[in-house]
Amino acid sequence: KVVETTPIQFIRNMVKEFGAELHVLNVDYESRHFKPETPEESMMLHTLLQDLDPDYHFINHVDIEDGINEFVEENNIDLLITIPKKHNLLDSLFKHSSTKKLVSGSHVPVMCVHE
Repeated sequence: KVVETTPIQFIRNMVKEFGAELHVLNVDYESRHFKPETPEESMMLHTLLQDLDPDYHFINHVDIEDGINEFVEENNIDLLITIPKKHNLLDSLFKHSSTKKLVSGSHVPVMCVHE
């Protein structure tokens, strides 16, 4: 699914246009979001981005949004690009918006690129 949902060409253009460093961040807590397909998807993402020489980071944090914001501050990140996931109606009624929480808690610009 990572191939279909990640705007690789957009990210590639942004990195090259600005001569930026690319950091790929995965935040989880005790592997709660780890799925059987995660290693394969990680390898596909690595292959798709290899020409950009990204740095990969895996953080164990109980709160995903706080983990991202802490990483951004500690690593002097200038721009955060996030790819919000689409949720079905039931999820959208009962779950909080990670993107809204991320944007409201961030001290750097956040660019949301939809799938």
